[in-house]
Amino acid sequence: MAKKKSLETEPSIRLDIDRILKERGRTAYWLAKQLEIGHGNLYRYRKGQINAVNLNLLARMCTLLDCTPGDLLLLADEKPPVKAQPKRNQ
Repeated sequence: MAKKKSLETEPSIRLDIDRILKERGRTAYWLAKQLEIGHGNLYRYRKGQINAVNLNLLARMCTLLDCTPGDLLLLADEKPPVKAQPKRNQ
């Protein structure tokens, strides 16, 4: 029988928007403009200062950034995936 994990603290989820923007060569300004939301609102999403995510907004972000919700959503203690470095010829 599998053991249940103890939740001493509430798990939290954050949006890894900055990493995706950097990978896509886009800015937060561009994304806010495309989403038609204020820069302050996008800042709160980027910095994890929100309590709920609007699913329509998440879907629009994914469409604009050509990614999936799984690419954007991370558990707060999770590290973002690391891109594989190209092998060097020796």
